[in-house]
Amino acid sequence: MTRENKRSLFLMLMKIDLFLLLALSFFLIMGLNTPYLLNISRTAAIVAFGFTVLFLLFMNIYQGFDMQHEQSRHIIFSTIISVLFTDAGAFFELMIMNFNENNRSTLLPEWADIGCLALCLLLQILWIIFYTRASKFIYYRMTPPRRCCVITSGEANLEQLSERLALYRKRYMIEETLSCDAPDLFDRIKQFDQVFLYGLPGDQRTRLLRYCYGIRKPVQYDMELIDVISQSGASEILDDVPFISIDLGLTLEQRVAKRALDILFSAVALIVLWPVMLGCVVAIRLEDGGPALFRQERATLNGRVFRIHKFRTMSVGADSETSVYDDDSRITRVGRVLRRWRLDEIPQVIDILRGDMSVVGPRPEMLSNVREYTNVMPEFSYRLRVKAGLTGYAQIAGKYNTSPKDKMMMDLMYIDHYSLLNDIKLILRTVTVFYKPDSTAAFERAPGDGENAGK
Repeated sequence: MTRENKRSLFLMLMKIDLFLLLALSFFLIMGLNTPYLLNISRTAAIVAFGFTVLFLLFMNIYQGFDMQHEQSRHIIFSTIISVLFTDAGAFFELMIMNFNENNRSTLLPEWADIGCLALCLLLQILWIIFYTRASKFIYYRMTPPRRCCVITSGEANLEQLSERLALYRKRYMIEETLSCDAPDLFDRIKQFDQVFLYGLPGDQRTRLLRYCYGIRKPVQYDMELIDVISQSGASEILDDVPFISIDLGLTLEQRVAKRALDILFSAVALIVLWPVMLGCVVAIRLEDGGPALFRQERATLNGRVFRIHKFRTMSVGADSETSVYDDDSRITRVGRVLRRWRLDEIPQVIDILRGDMSVVGPRPEMLSNVREYTNVMPEFSYRLRVKAGLTGYAQIAGKYNTSPKDKMMMDLMYIDHYSLLNDIKLILRTVTVFYKPDSTAAFERAPGDGENAGK
């Protein structure tokens, strides 16, 4: 068995072991107040099936226990979120079974049930933390970092790439940076375990990709527009000639389904969140007596301009057209709390209900940013092929200092791979931004975008 297969087997066994422990914790503790859950019964079988399906579903959505690609704190949080939703679903299922079999007068759980669920969650969290730490330790003892080289052109700025790769130093050990024009480049590539291609002209990148593919050398390269377009295509054979078929844009059915989801989401959000909105309004008004809402022109579908609504987080009269920094005195005390937990964005559900925005889509940029970025990258305007969104791939996966180009690529990836199921998945994944402080922080004296800079 190869070393790669051993690592894959280890990860698979750890995932299975963790699942069994989490499921066993749920059944043993919930069985304290529901004894027949521990016996061979219809209730036990149905709850076990539901727990398994929900666990697999939410682990897929939140990429739980992704040992190979995520850092420990991300793994712990995403797995906890997955188990939290799994337990909630299985608990609701158990309450339905109790109602039917014990002829309860209400579906509401007893205090003993709630206490057992809380104890179960606590034990599961401890298991997740322990298994993540232990698995990471063992995995990296089995998997020394790959010896890597970066191949680039003389014009590429490697600073941002170096910062990102430094976060994965247990996976990648960058030993050398090579020029794409080096005469002995192919021979030197053979000396490394993996190759990174960064900032290369199209013809040079294609040449190196073909070579690495031919010698089966693992390779990673930064994404360009042509890559997004190619990935959105479907393979098709016309007679006996293979083609890539690309059909850009949302179909009529997709637009109708997306609008239906927007209306449903925004209506439910307004009903559920009105107490939170009222609290935000009161807090803002009590601090300085100024208006609670902030309005600003932003760009949405096909470049149409609309006025976005947010809770005001800066002092009255502050210049909202300039960057916002970590130590910015214009941000109010209430505003810092609103920004940290993204409560200032709740009024955007009104914009969604009105049809100016969508729940999922590219971030609504200020008009000045749209002009600036489009001048540098004409393809930036392609983001406006769908409505601006409250959340999206770039908002979830990106950081406050992610470059405009990389955010644009994420937005185009979302647009060209659109599906209603993916929208629902991204909505559920939005909760992950709360454990990533760098996704909500203001800029550290770097260019931003006014009232919503750094978000």
